[in-house]
Parts: sequence; structure tokens; C-alpha cells
Amino acid sequence: MPQFGLAPYQQGISHMTYEYQREFPDIKTTDYLQCFLLQHKLDKCGAREALYHSTGQVSECTHCTVLAVKVGKVITPAKGILFRVPVNWS
Repeated sequence: MPQFGLAPYQQGISHMTYEYQREFPDIKTTDYLQCFLLQHKLDKCGAREALYHSTGQVSECTHCTVLAVKVGKVITPAKGILFRVPVNWS
């Protein structure tokens, strides 16, 4: 796994948005082709990640989980994502 240092965590990373929904979002390992196909576009625009969205809903990134903080609570998208252990940071 690459080591990025503290900068991405303190300053964030650049991203691009991309309209896409995995056919089987609950089985992420079956659909990494889109990630590879997007790499050229990411490099061209200087982005590290693509933020997937479809029908007005953000679902995930190419390599990362989408998290947001709303009124002091960490939240994730409700559907169309890989099933995982719920995020619970107190």
C-alpha cells in the first residue's frame, strides 16, 4: 500500500466527478475495470480520485469510501455501495 504522508489527510486530495454506478456495488472486486479506464482522465486533470455519482446521488470513489460529517455525525451513502462495517467514530 502506498504511503502518502500526512498531507492528503490534512489538506485533502483533488478529485473529479464521474457519472457511474457499479452493476453489483455490493461485490466491489468484480468491477475494477472502470477504475483502470479512468486513470488516464485522473492523470490528465491532476486528480487522485474519481467521485462516482448517479441519478443525483454520490455513491463512492474509485479507491475510497465516501464519508461526510453532518451535525457532528459521520455518515455514508445509504445505498448503492459496498456493504461494510458501519462507521462509528465517537
